[in-house]
Amino acid sequence: MTTTIETLDQKLPTLSDKYKLAKTSDIIKNIEALGFTMDKFVAMKVKKKERQGYQKHRAIFTSPALKATSDGVPQLLLTNSHDGSSSVVLQLGFYRFICSNGLIAGKTVIEPIRVRHSGNDFAERLLVAINTIVAQAHKLTESIDKLKAVKLSGGEVATFQREALQKRLGAEAKIQSWSMPIHRNEDNQFDLFTVMNVVQENLIRGGARVIVEENGKTKNKTIRRVNSIVSQTEINTMLWELAEQKAAA
Repeated sequence: MTTTIETLDQKLPTLSDKYKLAKTSDIIKNIEALGFTMDKFVAMKVKKKERQGYQKHRAIFTSPALKATSDGVPQLLLTNSHDGSSSVVLQLGFYRFICSNGLIAGKTVIEPIRVRHSGNDFAERLLVAINTIVAQAHKLTESIDKLKAVKLSGGEVATFQREALQKRLGAEAKIQSWSMPIHRNEDNQFDLFTVMNVVQENLIRGGARVIVEENGKTKNKTIRRVNSIVSQTEINTMLWELAEQKAAA
């Protein structure tokens, strides 16, 4: 079954009448009416058939109000679901031209805004949320400039990679060694923003190799591509927050 925006415009039948169906198609139209263009739409794959049509999904927008830089362009991210698992969530991301990476700002830079599926004033609250988060776009580009200004030594790059891998694999994984391929000459840089992007690409698109010890046995693993909207968000925001911590140290 093909999942489209229209097939997601319904709520899970088991939800109570207090749950207000905020149709994603309507939200998208409202956002586009503000001058935004939807660049991408994606829905999570579901394991349980009864969740099909209600699962979490994301629309990504650009707008002249979100000024592009030489590195890329800020994006407005809308995440929604109709299975009662979450509110409507608005975040700011950044599309990096050189590698087509889609980054998501950590909450230490810009706190996500959640709009609950309830009440008769949903449309008004959504509009306020959009204006509030777009008004903070300068924090995103300021953070990028700050990270670009931080130059790392080879040892500091390795430390950042290891800490990111540890968070990706979990505290129980005993990392022995690892490698992260760099796919383009432009990424052979030691500023914190570029390093963060290289790590992000390896952790989300996959490709990093790591040797870990588990239950007394040594295993050689390849990090696999992450397709889950939830996991992609967690990894992206974790990396940006980790980079901010390094910049502040």
